[in-house]
Amino acid sequence: MKSDIEIITKEKEIVSSLTNETFEDIEFVDIGWTSRVYIINRGEVVFKFARNNQVVKEYKNEVLAYKYFEKKSFEVKLPIVKFQEANLRYFGYEGIVGETLDKCIDNLSKKEKVIIGQRLSEFLKVLHESNLPNINKFNISYEEKEFFEKFSISEEFLKKNLRPEIFSTIEFFLENKIKNEIEKLKPNMKLCHGDLGLWNIILNENQIGIIDFGDIGYYDSSIDFSGIRDLFMYDSLVKNYGCNESMLKKIDIRKMIIPILEIPYFLEQNNKKELDNNLSLINESFG
Repeated sequence: MKSDIEIITKEKEIVSSLTNETFEDIEFVDIGWTSRVYIINRGEVVFKFARNNQVVKEYKNEVLAYKYFEKKSFEVKLPIVKFQEANLRYFGYEGIVGETLDKCIDNLSKKEKVIIGQRLSEFLKVLHESNLPNINKFNISYEEKEFFEKFSISEEFLKKNLRPEIFSTIEFFLENKIKNEIEKLKPNMKLCHGDLGLWNIILNENQIGIIDFGDIGYYDSSIDFSGIRDLFMYDSLVKNYGCNESMLKKIDIRKMIIPILEIPYFLEQNNKKELDNNLSLINESFG
């Protein structure tokens, strides 16, 4: 079995041969749960290499989506695929230079956040009315299964770091409320990004970009609002999109569980700061 260093070196060789960039100009960013990511010039070009075969299936959907979106007009910039391996073990795209919002959100003014919310709403209006063939449909029963899988990975950590009564409340919420409440509010299946949060939104001066469409599919559309945690940006987004009361209730339900679903990723990254932050959010929601 190849070591991580050998794998990274080989993948850098592939990126270098395709782009004519030197090894020194190709930055390996080990933040991807499902991919090894290589960045050139702060995101001008990005390559993603699959960590396993399941990710290859996601790449097929992601590349299909990017090519479909080239024919659409959006308020935001999206990746443009430039390179792809025949079996989609990797692909490369023209990216968006800038910082993800989770890293720069504290430096933005209220006005800037409101404008970003407005642009996101215009993007989602077009996305949610798009029809992309051969893309998976994920009903709430499918999502519920995923919730439990991630909860089981987090269970030991949560038991150790939460009061017993809060842990029991979470268990009850997952087992009895999520699916029932969203079904009661009537799901509204639309083509969705599936993982839209500050971590997948890039800001470069006045330009907004959205990346990582690996989870694209048909979901209840509330999924695309629940990762926008900044209050000013969120209020601007839901107001300009025109979310009704039913949609807002579904978003609130999803917001409660996102910090739980993120725990496995931060455990794998050994990111104590984000683990502590998510524990605080969980205590706030369920305490």
